[in-house]
Amino acid sequence: MSSDSHAKSPRQTALKLLAARSLSFAELRDKLLQRGFAQPKVQSLLNDFGKLGYLDDEKLCENFILLRLERKPYGQNWFRVRLRRRGIDRETVERVVERVYQRIDEYQLAYRAAEEVVRRAGDMAPERLLGRLARFLKNRGFNDAIIAKVLHDRLAQGSGAEYVDVG
Repeated sequence: MSSDSHAKSPRQTALKLLAARSLSFAELRDKLLQRGFAQPKVQSLLNDFGKLGYLDDEKLCENFILLRLERKPYGQNWFRVRLRRRGIDRETVERVVERVYQRIDEYQLAYRAAEEVVRRAGDMAPERLLGRLARFLKNRGFNDAIIAKVLHDRLAQGSGAEYVDVG
């Protein structure tokens, strides 16, 4: 491990890390400590970066959610797990997930996600398809109530593999 007496200061290192990727307070702290910088210097730097707006876990959460939702439909639970793994405190994660999902119809996201599975399923037996849909939606972070509604709506469509667009 390097020590903080090397040519690069914790500030230079932190700026380089943040230029490459958005990081949470915890991620940046861990990376700087792993590089051998002293805890008091790292903590002081994190405080300064927070005041300057270089680090903002709430903004990072919101951007993380919105960018991913542009590409694929995910449920709230998927984001809770991913953001907590990034070291963001539970209260911040909950607050941001709740705020973002107030503007989103999570059922529509789940239904859209399920369409992917149905398209790839071909002539799969309906019971098998429903099991696959349930697992897929659970892995995408949708809660049990939303999954049950999507499966119910799928059953209501009969045994055909076509999906009726509800959106």
